[in-house]
Amino acid sequence: MSLLLFQVDIAIWMANLYFFEQGNLFFAYLLLIRVVDQVGAGFRRALYFDHAITAASLGYSIGVSLHEPARSLWPDRLGIAATMYLLGLYIAFIGLATERLRHRTRQAMRNARALVLSLEHKAHALQA
Repeated sequence: MSLLLFQVDIAIWMANLYFFEQGNLFFAYLLLIRVVDQVGAGFRRALYFDHAITAASLGYSIGVSLHEPARSLWPDRLGIAATMYLLGLYIAFIGLATERLRHRTRQAMRNARALVLSLEHKAHALQA
């Protein structure tokens, strides 16, 4: 359900981008917020949204070029899409590092609990 909500959110961003970008094309970079937001959910989800926002941006650019050819500015739009994709990829890999750290922390906590239980059993055995 949340995946659907976040995809609808991208569509809403695209609709608003039409009004925002009239002053500056760089408002498209705000779509990276969705990738950053998904880093905590894992690498695959962040990478999925990196692909989704890049595809949405390119689709939006095609729509603008068909509707208003004077605003197409393809070299700028392609540069922004490529940069956005690479930044999103970088952010997704940060999510991968975060996942690994989280996994190591969980493993360390499990090991610590097992050691404490082992020490408690040994202490009880010594007392007996």
